[in-house]
Amino acid sequence: MEAQKIEVGSLYDAWVNDASVKLDKKNFFKLVDAYIAEQEKEICGKCVPCRDGIPHIRALFKEIGEGNGSDEKVLELETLIRNLRSSRCTIGLSVGKNLEVILNNNFELLAPVKEGKDGK
Repeated sequence: MEAQKIEVGSLYDAWVNDASVKLDKKNFFKLVDAYIAEQEKEICGKCVPCRDGIPHIRALFKEIGEGNGSDEKVLELETLIRNLRSSRCTIGLSVGKNLEVILNNNFELLAPVKEGKDGK
């Protein structure tokens, strides 16, 4: 399955419904970024969790994916995703739920990355 042929929405529907759907590290960060970028376009800007949180979540995922992660950044990412539960609209709520499931199902991909680019 090639990453560019996967429809992002279908992938996340599958992740939410099937915890066994996993990707390798490269595709994981690429597809999460694509998903968040699409959802960013839908933000209404009326509440802080989405307006400020989603762009920050995207930046953290990018930073962690580039090998610049740390325990603190992963914790901050988890906190921001959890904060999306207080969104005023369905966009923030659904993004938050999807990202929670994705993070829980693929958490092991964050651990080696946060230690450094070569996993050391």
